[in-house]
Amino acid sequence: MEIKKTVQLQYVADDKSFAMSTVLQGDGATPIVQTMGFDTPSEYKDDGTPVYTTPDEQIKTAQKEFMAAAIAEQKSLCKENGVDPDLVNKVGAEKQTDTDGTTDEKKGND
Repeated sequence: MEIKKTVQLQYVADDKSFAMSTVLQGDGATPIVQTMGFDTPSEYKDDGTPVYTTPDEQIKTAQKEFMAAAIAEQKSLCKENGVDPDLVNKVGAEKQTDTDGTTDEKKGND
């Protein structure tokens, strides 16, 4: 029986205006973070653009912090699984094929 460990990270803003989540498998993949907004527009500009109570900069800052935490956790899981943690920083690196036909993930990039 093969048991795989996965980690789910979640964050909900203090004002509950947005949330982020990701699932990590320790496979060398760069985390994919989903951001969901729960805020409703407080007003609209003349051109129809909605104005929200949570500023975009606050969300961008939280996304950067969340991604850093996700990368750190993914690298830790990679080490547990014998996968090269450096793969996490380069998008798609876990899927690259070496000249011998094996992937870096399977080889641990050794």
